[in-house]
Amino acid sequence: MQTEYVGPDGFILDLKTVACALPGAAASGANAEGWALRDVWYREGVAAGRPLLLPDSGVLRYWFVCIEKTPPYLIEVHEMSDRGPRVGRTGGE
Repeated sequence: MQTEYVGPDGFILDLKTVACALPGAAASGANAEGWALRDVWYREGVAAGRPLLLPDSGVLRYWFVCIEKTPPYLIEVHEMSDRGPRVGRTGGE
C-alpha cells in the first residue's frame, strides 16, 4: 500500500474511486472499507520515513480525493480529522 501523494509540507492525498462522492456517501464508504486504518498506516509511515515533514503540531493533514466511477465523475475532497488515527487504532471504540 502506498499513498498517491505526499506534499512538501507533509500533507497526504489518497485517491479513491467511489460510486458516489457526496460527503454522506463517502463517509459510509470510508467506514465500510476501513479508510481510518489506512489513515493510521499512511500517517505513521510518512512520519517514520520523512520525519522532517512533520508540522509543529505533530499531526499530518490527510485528504481523500474521491472520484465517482461513472459520469459526470464528480470529484470531492474530504479531509480526515485528527480523530481518524484514533478510530483506526481502536476500531471505533
